[in-house]
Amino acid sequence: MEYTFDKFIADVDNIVDCITRDEWKPELIVGVQRGGLIPAVMLSHKLGIKMKTLSWSTRDSVDKEIPFGVKLAHDYSKKNILVVDDIIDSGLTIREIKQQMPNARFASLIWNIKEHQGAPHYFGRTLDRSIDQEWVNFWWEK
Repeated sequence: MEYTFDKFIADVDNIVDCITRDEWKPELIVGVQRGGLIPAVMLSHKLGIKMKTLSWSTRDSVDKEIPFGVKLAHDYSKKNILVVDDIIDSGLTIREIKQQMPNARFASLIWNIKEHQGAPHYFGRTLDRSIDQEWVNFWWEK
């Protein structure tokens, strides 16, 4: 699946609209490195909210001393946090982050609707992996 810049803008706008309708205001946006950084920056600008990054890898991590590859540089426990990633596919990343940040809300550009345990609070569009197993090619990865 080709994920174009136009799809990105539409999905970010959809997430902003959902957050606005929800009447919940994050105090901080946290982008999950690497895929969540570009959507987190855009959401930060559109919502006028400060952004930080979170180093987290379930796939690429070789650092076995830190459980799940997590490196929390800040205390996120007492803030309204919006954690942003590009895609929630298997749901593993979001489930692991929820263990560390149980009060956070989650946003993703794309959500695999077959992954119910990793469902985000806000998303741009859905994908059904039981039907479409094609790799998502994000425009910023080219």
